[in-house]
Amino acid sequence: MDKTALLKKIRALAEHGVGGEAENAEKLLARMMKKYGISEAELDEETRVRHDFTYHGGEEKKILKQVVYKVTGGYTYELVYTASGRKVRTQLGADCTPAEKVEIEYLFDFYKRLWEKEKDAFLAAYIQKHRIFAIRADIEPQEMSLEESIKMSALMRGMSDESPLRAIEAGK
Repeated sequence: MDKTALLKKIRALAEHGVGGEAENAEKLLARMMKKYGISEAELDEETRVRHDFTYHGGEEKKILKQVVYKVTGGYTYELVYTASGRKVRTQLGADCTPAEKVEIEYLFDFYKRLWEKEKDAFLAAYIQKHRIFAIRADIEPQEMSLEESIKMSALMRGMSDESPLRAIEAGK
């Protein structure tokens, strides 16, 4: 279910729900609409207009493009400064309804945070896989939960087994 449909269902639950269910749905809908600056009229609007979305760096740009495609089935486009004709390096445009805009902003924010978390896990596994650390007696090993250990092991299994010694032997 896409976010537009979800927002509409939350609104329907707020309007027709019973007791605390309706109150909670109303609060959630109000919070999401306020956060993304959308009115109830805009939620029902089906006209697609240009909206600009800000990103930081190449990884976020890729995530944003994927989210826009997931939500709208359409593509992003590069923005340009009108005076100089140069590309805007931190924004992409997309044609979407106000409700789709809310969904894109929500999903983009969610996936950015998840990416940062996963990237940290990948880097830790990379360092362990290639043993890029010194073994010292004066430093205590860090405790790791079983879940973290399983995740790190799985990540490490998927990584290359290249080593500096093999690279030297191969003349690289």
